Amino acid sequence: GPDPLPSVEPAHRRLARTVAARSMVLLRNQPVEGRPVLPVDGDALGCLAVFGRLGGAVNLGDAGSSDVYALDGVTPLAGLREAVGEARVVDGTGLDAEAAGAAAADADVAVVVVGYTYEDEGEYIGDPGVDLSGLFPKTDDPELVARWQEEIASLPPLTVPDHVTPRPAAVTYTSGGDRSSLRLRPADVDLVRAVAAANPRTVVVLEGGSAILSAEWDSTVPALLHSWYAGGDAGGALADVLFGAAEPGGRLPLSIPADEAHLPEFDAEADAVVYDRWHGWWHLERSGHRPAYPFGFGLGYTTFSIEEAAARRDGPDLVVDGTLANTGPRGGSDVVQVYARFADPEAPRRLAGFARLEVPSGGRRPFEVRVPPVRLARRDPVGHGWTPPTGEVELEVARHVGDPSARRLTVVL
Repeated sequence: GPDPLPSVEPAHRRLARTVAARSMVLLRNQPVEGRPVLPVDGDALGCLAVFGRLGGAVNLGDAGSSDVYALDGVTPLAGLREAVGEARVVDGTGLDAEAAGAAAADADVAVVVVGYTYEDEGEYIGDPGVDLSGLFPKTDDPELVARWQEEIASLPPLTVPDHVTPRPAAVTYTSGGDRSSLRLRPADVDLVRAVAAANPRTVVVLEGGSAILSAEWDSTVPALLHSWYAGGDAGGALADVLFGAAEPGGRLPLSIPADEAHLPEFDAEADAVVYDRWHGWWHLERSGHRPAYPFGFGLGYTTFSIEEAAARRDGPDLVVDGTLANTGPRGGSDVVQVYARFADPEAPRRLAGFARLEVPSGGRRPFEVRVPPVRLARRDPVGHGWTPPTGEVELEVARHVGDPSARRLTVVL
């Protein structure tokens, strides 16, 4: 029959692959024998082994409100084989920890792909007969809805691709849209440890939609990459990043705690819980718990330094100007982030603006981050509105929240 997605053209697929690579966050990249593990030198590579139950799977996400099908998804294993040739990539995705450790010892580089699927995320609805219409607001344009329904009815039936696993009729691991754990499955942790013990050049790739705690094992692996749910060409994007055709361009949109105990208390039986603003990285900061990986963090394949920074007023806006220097061996991009902190302890540090810059090796680029006053406004709980910022504010020009090398500026509003 006709292609149900005729708009999925090569240009769109290339864009999806590029976006996936730019979203991946490199959390660790330690040197082995004087050189960081990533990027892998494909020309010098003899054998790369892929392990983990997700290494051979098309893993598209939580199957909830964002549920989508990729018609021809590329697995991590397939993407890596396409990049360097099938003969040089060993399929160890079905091996247990003991067998994987033995196989990893013979590889130049070991890649372990672990994390979550929709079964772990708990977002999907297992019973297709459940009527959720009452949860959505009523439309203000019934005619538009009718036209969409006619369009949908006119399309040929969509055959679900073989790589999309059937949704169970009952939730298997979690319910109510909450994960039961922020850690990997014990079998995945055993696998990571076994492979890392056998191969000093082990790369762990995490797949999942949010934070995955790794502090119990991440010191045993030199390279750690959070790839999220990277879409239909996840394997191609992963290969681009691991072999250096693209840099991992993502920065964390959250802080990953070192331990669940550092998060706000959670009572699953409570009728109501009030966290106010003290959750996420604001809670970690207020409680004095240093995250394993902070908000805004992400490594690349070169190094950067914020050489200078200054703040000025431009009408109602604050503008932070400065210079970003690439001090490393190759060109790349970095994200300059501006955080604002007020003297009031009940007003936590917040992200006020950011800018991504491409800088060649050895080069310097000026940057400008504009901060409109609304980004510094404080909520008035009595008047149910926002009050303009006044008084002294400290700005931190950094590469992530809590950056020890941040440039600090003080301005009066």
